[in-house]
Order: sequence, then C-alpha cells, then structure tokens
Amino acid sequence: MLARRYDEAIAQLRQTLALDANFYYAHWNLGETLYYKGDLVGAIAEYQKSLSLAKDAEPLGLLGAAYAKAGRKEEALKILADLTEMARRNYVRPELFAIIYIGLGDKTKAMELLEEEYQNHDGFDLSEIKVDPRLDPLRDEPRFKQLLAKVFPEHP
Repeated sequence: MLARRYDEAIAQLRQTLALDANFYYAHWNLGETLYYKGDLVGAIAEYQKSLSLAKDAEPLGLLGAAYAKAGRKEEALKILADLTEMARRNYVRPELFAIIYIGLGDKTKAMELLEEEYQNHDGFDLSEIKVDPRLDPLRDEPRFKQLLAKVFPEHP
C-alpha cells in the first residue's frame, strides 16, 4: 500500500478477508487503500466495518479523514470530538487529527499537529512521512519541507 501499488494491495487484502471476514485490521487497511485510489464510498464502508469489529482510534481517525474529503464536514467534526474524548483516556496519535484537518482543508492546523508530534517524539508514523499518501496535500508547504528535513536530516 505505501509503495502505492494499490491494486495489488486490494487484491491481497480481499484474499485475507476471504480467510477471515472479521479481521478488523484488514478492513482498516482495505479502507486506506480504497481511500488512496479515490473510492471514498468503499473506504468509508471498510472503516465502518473495522470499527464495528473493534473500537480503535486508528480507523476512527481514518473515517474522519474520509468524511472530510467526501465533504461530510459535520461527521468529520463529530469524529474529531470523539477522538478528543478518546485522547483523554488513551493515547491518540496527533497524525490522526492532522489527516482530518487536511481533509477539512486546514493545512495550518494539520502542520501544527505534525510538528507537535515531532516535538513530543511521539509517533512512529513520522518515520513514514516521506511516503504516506495521506500527507500528499502538505508536500508543497514550506513547513512540511522543514519538518521533513528534521525527521530525515541529511548525513554527510
């Protein structure tokens, strides 16, 4: 999926789900892959299926991003509120909030959250900042380029 070989990823995930239709992680990953291909209806359905199997902040944040990108602003804002409530009890990665803000068109807030994630040394996902398709809308932003340089400093 991160190699952007979406059709191959979809085929593999569908084979996985044929073995276990209740594997929430496969539904979540299939949702991500469909999202990247532009199939928001399919992505939303897979995220919802994943959440019906296990309440997890990851697919919830991804669902919020899909709602935002689909123009379903109220539903995206509701998920932001739900994630904020979850974060009071458990760790929720700032990137999940950031991708919803990207979908809502608020790149400034998304960048603030990613920079916070870097400053707090949270989040393994910053290691994928170079390849994560969800962050593509930020790639031309000067602040994103600066963050990328901090995460992956050039070595002599």
